[in-house]
Amino acid sequence: MAQAFQEVCCVLSKEGISCVMFAHKTTSAWETLISGLIRSGLLVAASWPVRTEEPGRVIAQDTAALASSVTLVCRRRAANAGDGLWDDVR
Repeated sequence: MAQAFQEVCCVLSKEGISCVMFAHKTTSAWETLISGLIRSGLLVAASWPVRTEEPGRVIAQDTAALASSVTLVCRRRAANAGDGLWDDVR
């Protein structure tokens, strides 16, 4: 993931944005995604949940199927950016 996002970061203009749509049930998948973004030099500037699935679809009945995806808006991380704090993220 980091390698793919590094390519995005390389071609992204200084003021450009990149949008990533992602959906997964496990925290480990989200950790992989966010870790890849951070290691690549990108940061998440905003996020929006998007309902991408029909609520009454047959495959979702009696399952833990996802109902939505999240769109992450990313920017290039400033070289002098410090570490974030959990309270700020929350």
